[in-house]
Amino acid sequence: ACRAEPDDGLITALLQDGRLSDDEIVIFSFDLLMAGSETTMNHLGLCMQQVVRDPALAEALRRDPRRIPAAVEEMLRWTWISGVGGQPHVVTEDLELGEAGLKRGDVAIPIPDAANRDPAAFDRPDVFLPDRAINPHLTFGHGRHLCLGAGLARVELQVGLSVLLRRFSGLQLAIPESE
Repeated sequence: ACRAEPDDGLITALLQDGRLSDDEIVIFSFDLLMAGSETTMNHLGLCMQQVVRDPALAEALRRDPRRIPAAVEEMLRWTWISGVGGQPHVVTEDLELGEAGLKRGDVAIPIPDAANRDPAAFDRPDVFLPDRAINPHLTFGHGRHLCLGAGLARVELQVGLSVLLRRFSGLQLAIPESE
């Protein structure tokens, strides 16, 4: 049902703020809807592929759905959805980043997928651990560059994975993976 009264959501706040035109808000809303649905849909497919590859994991998540949030976080860390890197950034002042020295004017391109395998941040970074307790992955970015839809994507992935596991107990790959 369509409501005639505005709510306290993001789009209403943008409308009430007045700094963006109606056209800009419509375009922003469309981008937000499309960007979130496409990436989350693709990531859910990757999550299901990971689970279907491991029938014991699928069964464990069916038996104890409370494990699904941690498993989803590990799948977000583990699957490579943006391997080409993020938005380029121009360095505004000389700095040390890890072992690399960056000079003012250099261009740095963050690669979250590589950061998600950093041995300084993750115990056994090249092992998929669905119950990983400490998981500071950067799949959704960080700080002011954190994806606006990160919370929604997490919920969608958790619910989607839960429903698919519950409804399709015999789910398997249509074509076996080659060794």
